[in-house]
Amino acid sequence: MLILCAFFAQGCSLIDDDLTACGVDFEMILSMELVTDLDLELETTLSAETDIYTKTVLRNYFSNIFTDHAHDINIGFFNTTTDELVYSIFDTIDDTQSSYTFYLPKNEYYAIALANLAYNEIAQLADSDNSRMAKLKTPAIDTLSTQRTGLFAVSREISVIDTADQRINLTLHMITCALALVIDTTGVPTRGIWSHMTNTAEGMMLRDSLFNRDLLKVVRLEEITPSKEKISSPNVGEVVQSARGVSEQRKAQLGTAQSASQNTSDPQTDIPYLLGCASFPTPDEAESDGSYYQVKVYVTLSDESITETTLSVQEPLQASQLKIIKLELQDDGSVLPTKNSEVGASVKLDWNDGGEHNIEL
Repeated sequence: MLILCAFFAQGCSLIDDDLTACGVDFEMILSMELVTDLDLELETTLSAETDIYTKTVLRNYFSNIFTDHAHDINIGFFNTTTDELVYSIFDTIDDTQSSYTFYLPKNEYYAIALANLAYNEIAQLADSDNSRMAKLKTPAIDTLSTQRTGLFAVSREISVIDTADQRINLTLHMITCALALVIDTTGVPTRGIWSHMTNTAEGMMLRDSLFNRDLLKVVRLEEITPSKEKISSPNVGEVVQSARGVSEQRKAQLGTAQSASQNTSDPQTDIPYLLGCASFPTPDEAESDGSYYQVKVYVTLSDESITETTLSVQEPLQASQLKIIKLELQDDGSVLPTKNSEVGASVKLDWNDGGEHNIEL
């Protein structure tokens, strides 16, 4: 009787010959595939021995972005006729792979899987009960902060057949990218350095794996500081301690009112000033000037004047990619690329912020 009840509960009759509505308990294998140029970019752009510190700090900073481990996963199975959600899985795995065995009726489905959304802080899942509408979106503001996790996603059609030992593999691919600025400030004292990049996608339609670029977003870069706990090399550790001492000296000179995003650079140290962010990719097609996105860098000099440098990057920033731009700070506050031929620069001296105004409607 228990066996009969189990079959009836699943909608399959032992009397009727038509078993087309039957399903099966099948196994699904979920895995993460990280294909990134992180190490290649670090070694190519920062090849000198003097760049050991910078490579280590950047690798540590982006360790939560370029990782093949999934903290949290979200999987939905959608009916291909109605596009409606019929089954979902939410789990915390903290691993590169996970497997699940569960029952689905015999049918055709869209499977959409997403990983590492919980602590991202920027990307949000919306309309997740419909496969055509399911998407990642960002807040409805023009300028965003950096994403805190590397997002992974996959969408594919699957067929559930009434055959034993059916197994389905879902491999998730990275959809986040990152940018880092390495600024040599040697010999040039400043009162602050800050930056943002333009032209990042505002979200992604998950079923079609298409980035939404109807309203391109600006992303603020943040200062990258060393994390001693993640650094094992003794030589690098000494440099980190030196960098922390410089940081404390800067704070003492400026006072606590100085903004964290506009720390003063010390001309007496050869430790570069590092800025970085993670975001959705930029467009695949260039603007009329040949650039795919721009990075604006603002430097406040000792006389309180501000210099704006606009870096025009002549190649797209794609999913799973890290772009490092090495720059040299000039006496007039401009920052110029040291070796990147695909990056153009234009400078505006004595730049003034337009400010904010409340307009009565």
